Amino acid sequence: MRRMWGNDEYDVCEVHANHTNGGGIVAVWDTTSFSVSNKHSGSRWILLEGRINSCNFECCVGVVYGPNDRVGRYELYEELRNGITAINKPTLLLGDLNVILLPGERIGSFRCDRSMREFSQWIRNLGLIDIPLHGIKFTWRRNESKSIIDRGLCCHEWLTKFPNLNMVGLQRSFSDHNPLLLSLEDCNNWGPKPFRCYDAWFLNPKFKGFLNREWQNLPNESLHNKLKILKGPLRN
Repeated sequence: MRRMWGNDEYDVCEVHANHTNGGGIVAVWDTTSFSVSNKHSGSRWILLEGRINSCNFECCVGVVYGPNDRVGRYELYEELRNGITAINKPTLLLGDLNVILLPGERIGSFRCDRSMREFSQWIRNLGLIDIPLHGIKFTWRRNESKSIIDRGLCCHEWLTKFPNLNMVGLQRSFSDHNPLLLSLEDCNNWGPKPFRCYDAWFLNPKFKGFLNREWQNLPNESLHNKLKILKGPLRN
């Protein structure tokens, strides 16, 4: 279904779970940013096959809500593995997997080492990478119990295409889960890029004369701007 918010058009894919799964899951996307060609879904997952329009990147984006029991998770793993393999595109998965990956990701509640091993093995078999989480230590809290059960997983093609991929945990409101924000571009301002000078340049006997001539022809600018302009002829 398509919906309008203001002047923007969004598409929606919903999965209505039964009473044991909560209310279900929903995926919402801006059609001007992400063009979906196929939708695939199960009782606890949605896989969207499409293209990120800004860079023409063909990919698969999935939303997942994992069950609390090992048998249910095993069935989920099999369904997702079959779906991702059939789509055969660079994959990104986001959601509540309801299982931790490392012992330090849970405090104050029961931990199943076997479930961790099965989850880790499934991630490796699919060639996925756990996206580092910044800003918060745990994604779920209830009383004294804390866990990282919400996460993002992606294949190496996503990291190659978006090397500044960044996931941040946001402030909780009414839920016992923290919302997660995944940015494809790094929003941090690291300041001006440094001017790098390679020692090997000075091994060329013509380099100093070339540098002197270029410097004399630079406009009357600040040192930072002069170095910025100088990068052009040096690169050539």
